[in-house]
Amino acid sequence: MFAPPWTPESPHYRYQVVEEQPIGTILTTVQATDADSTIAEYRMTENGFFEIHNTTAAAASKLRGMGTGPPDAEVFRVPRSNCGFLRPSQVMATDPDEGAAGDVKYAILSDNVGGIFRLDANSGILYPGASLIGKSGQYRIDIEARDGLGSGPHSDAATIVIEIQSINQHRPVFIMPALYNATVEIPENLATPDYLVMTVKATDNDSGTNGKVLYYLQVNSVNVQETDEFSINEMSGELRIRRQLDRKRQSRYELILVARDQGTPAWFETLRFLTVLLVDVNENYPEFPDASNPYKFFITENGARDVRIGKIQAFLDSASPSIYYYMLLGNEDGAFYVDKTSGDLYTNRSVDREENDAYVLYVLASKQSDLYVSEHERALLSTEQLERNATVAKVWVHVLDVNDNAPVFRRDVYYAGISSKASINELVAIVNATDRDLGVNATLDLFIRGSYLYKYGATKPKGSIVPSPFSISKEGRVVTANYMAEYNQDRFELEIVAKEVESPEREAMARVHVWIFNPEQLVRMILSRPPSEVHQDRDEIVSELGNATQRLIIVDEIRYHVDSLGRIRMDWCDMYFHAVDMGTQMIVPVEEILREIDAKYDFLQDYNAGFSILNVVPAYATTAQDEFDLALAALIALLIVLFVGAVSFIVLCCCLKHWSISIPSETRRKDALIKKQIIEDLNTTENPLWIEQKLKLYEEQELTMQVFSEPEMSQQQSMNNSNSTNSSQDPSSQLSLTLGLDHHHPLHHQQAPHLPPQHRRDSYDMSQAGDNTYATIQPRNYGTSNLSTVLGSGALVPPGGLPSSGVTSTSGTSSSEVADYATLRNSRAPSQLFEFRGSTFQVQQPGGGSDQPDYVTELM
Repeated sequence: MFAPPWTPESPHYRYQVVEEQPIGTILTTVQATDADSTIAEYRMTENGFFEIHNTTAAAASKLRGMGTGPPDAEVFRVPRSNCGFLRPSQVMATDPDEGAAGDVKYAILSDNVGGIFRLDANSGILYPGASLIGKSGQYRIDIEARDGLGSGPHSDAATIVIEIQSINQHRPVFIMPALYNATVEIPENLATPDYLVMTVKATDNDSGTNGKVLYYLQVNSVNVQETDEFSINEMSGELRIRRQLDRKRQSRYELILVARDQGTPAWFETLRFLTVLLVDVNENYPEFPDASNPYKFFITENGARDVRIGKIQAFLDSASPSIYYYMLLGNEDGAFYVDKTSGDLYTNRSVDREENDAYVLYVLASKQSDLYVSEHERALLSTEQLERNATVAKVWVHVLDVNDNAPVFRRDVYYAGISSKASINELVAIVNATDRDLGVNATLDLFIRGSYLYKYGATKPKGSIVPSPFSISKEGRVVTANYMAEYNQDRFELEIVAKEVESPEREAMARVHVWIFNPEQLVRMILSRPPSEVHQDRDEIVSELGNATQRLIIVDEIRYHVDSLGRIRMDWCDMYFHAVDMGTQMIVPVEEILREIDAKYDFLQDYNAGFSILNVVPAYATTAQDEFDLALAALIALLIVLFVGAVSFIVLCCCLKHWSISIPSETRRKDALIKKQIIEDLNTTENPLWIEQKLKLYEEQELTMQVFSEPEMSQQQSMNNSNSTNSSQDPSSQLSLTLGLDHHHPLHHQQAPHLPPQHRRDSYDMSQAGDNTYATIQPRNYGTSNLSTVLGSGALVPPGGLPSSGVTSTSGTSSSEVADYATLRNSRAPSQLFEFRGSTFQVQQPGGGSDQPDYVTELM
């Protein structure tokens, strides 16, 4: 007995296996038991799919891809269709597999020339992928149906044959007769059977059978080839008389001609009305000569009534012709009338060329004196029919122009703006002035009469600028004639005049308000529409935006949009504008305009969507610049100067630290001798006046006249002694201690007046007293005679036996130091030059002699 779920009532096992499994794949292992003994062998009935092991009872597959098969494709024939489209046709393929394995996909394999056809991969519907107009013939397309969602191993192929046929697209067009309501006159004597009335002709622009035209006569809405009186050939269109016609019995016949094509899927037909008239052999009609027809006349506008324009005349082959003229068409407004008997044409009222510059009149010539043409009959008349009728004259009346209109501007006031960075010949605005007259009468001169300047914030103009910073062309283009930088934030009011060049030289005036702005004062509106469409709706966009902001919106430029990557969007554009407060006549800041637009977002929401407005942003990004602080700049400059000075001082000190000046040894020795001799001269008890004269040599060599200062008491005592000693002397022997100006008056030339006692002052005392008098270097001889003159003839020898060493060169001192100093002081004409470092040097006057003084000069 087999293991469950096998039962004697249901002796079956049911298993599911995935297809495409390798051969030998074990499906299951069957188990069975026997109460009496063991199972010796398992067997399975013969089949082509599975087998079972005889001892283990393992069931395994014998075939790969069990249960699979290729899809069965259906080959179909595409029905014929119309040119230009293809009725969708569907190809169908089936696959017995289940799930994804049985899901069939379709594809075109080859012969799809130029991608004309497309095949839906899921439904198998075949449809055109391009227009079929102009294409014909058969197309063979190979298609494939593949299972497994189009990637399975099994497929089938089929061939579709498609024949493209053209369709009937055009109606037949009559060539003969050309008029919708034509008339044919036949002499009564010629109205016999088989008489060819006319050959009807029509064409069709279709090709093939669609363009083949057949001809019929229509009676009671039925197309026939013949009637009782007439017949028409279906192929050639010959219209003939079937029997003899009698004018007295019936003189008028109305026929309906039919031209029908043979197009598919439907045919078209065109109708014409033909009137056949039987006329008397002896009857004729008046005719206009072809040389005069059409007639051409000219008339001046604004003329009076009953002005004769011209004359028309018809001719009649008769002994006593009586011809009458009747107006048929072209005079619906009653501007003209024709004399019934003479054919003269007159004006019935004044005509205006601006309303109608030309009239086309049709005048009928008839033998009937009481002919009446009703309005209904006039409506049935056609100009083509009348132009072919010799009894009708065609009259052209041209109205000449008179200068009777003044120029007119399209607008009385224009608003515009121009950048302050604009150069010369940049467009500001375009004004339109027109004159309804014609030719030279409509020629206008445009010029700027006044250019009134309003400074920033001003309500009154400063006057008209001459010459104007703007100019205007004959086409009305207002451009800059000067640079606008000097008028930044100002505005102009231009008076534009349009004046006729012909008499009476009428003129018109318009005003153009121009604001000079910075580019940063513009607002940019981004629209997802091309500039051509925005120009058409410009006035409406400006009106809505002005109502929302309560400002005057002035459009400055409309140009293509450039995205963030620098690409030009031809289907987008940017509209640049600025807003003006009409109360102050000043440009409104960009931030204020944007705030007002944002505040009216709900109001402008539908408006933005209707005009495809994407965003409103500032035209140019502005960067805030800090004001230049002069105090900060001065402080920085001072710090830089101090820094450079400190660095320079440090460098200089470093250089001087390592800079040593070598002093010659001879100079040091002489300098030491001078200092020693001076010190010895100072250590004396002589009269200060005497000391003064001894030191005169050294003092006169100092430009600053610095005097060696002595203790206060000693100086006072010396001065007292000097006064007491010299009180009995002659005033000429007294020496003045006054420095500076005294050198200009030598003592040996004049006597000094008696002076009160004076104290010696050093350079500090002189500076504290505010005395800026300096001594000049005086020429002086240092010989014995001159020195005696200066000091006196022995009377100036100080009392008390004061030492006189250093006073003269014969002091008895034999040391080299004294000799050198004596040589320096008393030598009249030194033979060599002595130099003293830091103090003085002595130089002999060039070319000096016994009668020439020496000069002593200080080296600072």
